[in-house]
Amino acid sequence: MRDDLLDQHLFPVRPDFTAEQQAINRREWLEDLWHRQLSNPDTYMLKAVPTSLAPRAQNDAENCEIIAFACWVYDPREANETAGENHRAASSDSKRAPGVVEDALGVAVPKGMSSTLFRSCTTQLEAIKSAALQRFQNCDVYHLTMLATHPCHLRQGIASRLFQWGIDRADAEGAVIYLEATDVGLGLYQGWGSEIIESGRVELEGGGKRVCMVRRPRESWEI
Repeated sequence: MRDDLLDQHLFPVRPDFTAEQQAINRREWLEDLWHRQLSNPDTYMLKAVPTSLAPRAQNDAENCEIIAFACWVYDPREANETAGENHRAASSDSKRAPGVVEDALGVAVPKGMSSTLFRSCTTQLEAIKSAALQRFQNCDVYHLTMLATHPCHLRQGIASRLFQWGIDRADAEGAVIYLEATDVGLGLYQGWGSEIIESGRVELEGGGKRVCMVRRPRESWEI
């Protein structure tokens, strides 16, 4: 779910970028981001479609209505550093979408976005994640990077099933799950055993709020 207050600061009103153009740039940026993520074999993009359209979705995946989706990224701890560097190098060779630019540090952002604020927020969250995962240096990690449901299909258990996919894999492999939640999704994640980490309630610069959470593999739970 979008954080409207943070959005207002990330995408300030500017005469050279109308709200319509900003929306286009943001969409191109997300498409660019997901395209690059999917080039990583350790990325899993799950989608939910209406039951009536499920057979068609198998034959026409690109044009079928999507009512919810989730993006999971598998992080094998022993191979993460090298694999990440190789993936970033390969991704940087492909052409950016028209609405996407690279900031001074080479990070892709939508045209019109405050890259300074974006970098500040991501740096803050990355530092918290790095510190939290120090406790699990011998565990692989599944990162839930995105989980979204269309407003017309809320409270139908769809998000829960997409989250359960990652839980089943993590428990089978003895892996940890890491995620950053908004208050809207907090109950869902806690219901499946995710825990708010120490100092995990984060007030981001620009007014955004995130709750950083970890779910330990079930085999490590106390009975």
